[in-house]
Amino acid sequence: MQPVSNDKREDIIAAKQRQEPVKSILRSLKARGVDEMLKALIISLNSITKTDIANWFKHDGYCVNA
Repeated sequence: MQPVSNDKREDIIAAKQRQEPVKSILRSLKARGVDEMLKALIISLNSITKTDIANWFKHDGYCVNA
C-alpha cells in the first residue's frame, strides 16, 4: 500500500469534518430499517445550510460570493 500524500490527507480530514454534522444527526435519530434510515438521511442532509456549503468552499480556497 502506498503512503497517502499530505494533500490527500488534508482532503480526507476536510471531508470527515464535513460529514460529522450529518453523522451526528443520523446517530441521534437512531433509525432502524431502510425507510427510517432514508427519512433520517433526508432530515440530516436538510440540516446543511447554504452558509455551511459556502464556508466549505471558502475553507478550500475558492472565492465564494454568497
